[in-house]
Amino acid sequence: MDDLVCWTKKKALNKQALALFARLNLRLDPQTLVGDLTVARQQMVEIAKALSFDSRTDYGRANSCTERRRDQRAVQNIATAQGSGVGIIYISHKMDELKRIADRVTVMRDGRGIGTLPATETPIAQIISMMVGREVDDHTTANKATAANEVVLRVRGLCRDRAIQNVNFELRRGEILGFAGLMGAGRTEVARAVFGADPIDEGQIEGTRSQRPN
Repeated sequence: MDDLVCWTKKKALNKQALALFARLNLRLDPQTLVGDLTVARQQMVEIAKALSFDSRTDYGRANSCTERRRDQRAVQNIATAQGSGVGIIYISHKMDELKRIADRVTVMRDGRGIGTLPATETPIAQIISMMVGREVDDHTTANKATAANEVVLRVRGLCRDRAIQNVNFELRRGEILGFAGLMGAGRTEVARAVFGADPIDEGQIEGTRSQRPN
């Protein structure tokens, strides 16, 4: 009898989970282990969990899916939640998202609230200035001279397990190179491999020693 009760309860829970996933346009088997999901899907499951409590306030972050899919899902999910009377705290550094989604923007810097402004009426430049604490010139100029400078670091076909697959890039003297990507994209793994903190399976890393003035 106990086994029957457990089976019935599990069936009801799976049905409830499917309904929550449908609200988020998420196609997922409720019996899949969370540990087997990608980071993006794990975060979507966390949002579904919050919705299951029928809260009047929800919390979201802007790194849940790939760029285009995330934008579409974020707008859809927020519109659905707003229609149900749910208040949403949406954390993002992407200005275009905030202008499209938010009613009000609160800027935080160094753990302090800098100010709250209406999203649609506040210029992006003003929000950015509040974020960094100074005026920011949008008309930055690239250092064209670096194109002719020597290559000080060259990486070809870098691979390590499933975390890094065929990564290639060059760094020239005088340049600043940054790694960008969503959580779980492999940014940290690439950096650790380049600096020798982790072994690599395949690939070449070639560099020149820096010459410091006497």
